Amino acid sequence: MNKTLFSTKGKAPSRVIWLTLLGLVVFFAWAKIAILDEVTVGSGKVTPSTRAQVIESLDGGVIDNLYVQQGNIVEKGQTLAQLDINRAQSVYGEAFLRVTTLRASAERLRAELSGEPLRFSEETLKDPNLAARERQLYESRLRNRDETALNLQQSMRLVEQELKMTEPLVARGAASAVEVIRLRRQISEIRGKIDEARNLYAVNPRDIAYIRPGLPVIVKITAHDSSIYGDLNGEVESVSPDTLQDEVRRDQYYYRVYVRTLENGLTNKNGDRFAIVPGMMANVEIKTGQKSVLDYLIKPLNKVNEALRER
Repeated sequence: MNKTLFSTKGKAPSRVIWLTLLGLVVFFAWAKIAILDEVTVGSGKVTPSTRAQVIESLDGGVIDNLYVQQGNIVEKGQTLAQLDINRAQSVYGEAFLRVTTLRASAERLRAELSGEPLRFSEETLKDPNLAARERQLYESRLRNRDETALNLQQSMRLVEQELKMTEPLVARGAASAVEVIRLRRQISEIRGKIDEARNLYAVNPRDIAYIRPGLPVIVKITAHDSSIYGDLNGEVESVSPDTLQDEVRRDQYYYRVYVRTLENGLTNKNGDRFAIVPGMMANVEIKTGQKSVLDYLIKPLNKVNEALRER
């Protein structure tokens, strides 16, 4: 009986040992297979992925309503605050009035420069008082310009008559030669003011390569028949450095060319003289070169030859 009990108690420790060994084998097998990440630990601070957005008004103002508080999460397009609309409307009204006034002034000056009738845009006509003031100023400046030109013409005629009466007196010794010199200088000064009638001419960009200052020009005043009153000779004074956009036909561009005429009036076959005043329209012919008749006849053939080479 005692022997049997001893044998039973000896088997229990061996089973525990085997289970322990099996557990160790399984643990080391798992430890070999299992993968853990290596990390480096440090301290830091949470920051947004973009820079902090500073919300401010372009023109400033007084905040009327504030819809968010510090710490709130906002979404794109969300209203944050509302400014006092009265100040914004006042600033807008001032800017709109300034733009409208400048536009009307530009349209008036453009008409004065080109000599064309004054035409306001639809935006300007929305303010009848502004359009009326600019038109009144336009007409007043035209009247002053015409009156100045006529006064200068009359002054020159009077001085010329005085000169004609003084020259015979100088020849007889009844008047001083200094008086003649004074009258001639006065005529020269008056002629210098009215003798430089300048015509504005729009040139197609494809023709600008042939135009330069100093080229001879023939100016035909449309108000007078050139076959009766003749033409004015002149020369190109200056050419704009870049193209300008047509105000009416927005898809067209041109170069601005200033032409100076050598005379200030036209004379018909009877010897009657007609003054040229600012604002008159003119057709301008700029002499850019010469070609033979054969060159003009061959030019269409060259165009056909170029067309046959196009894709």
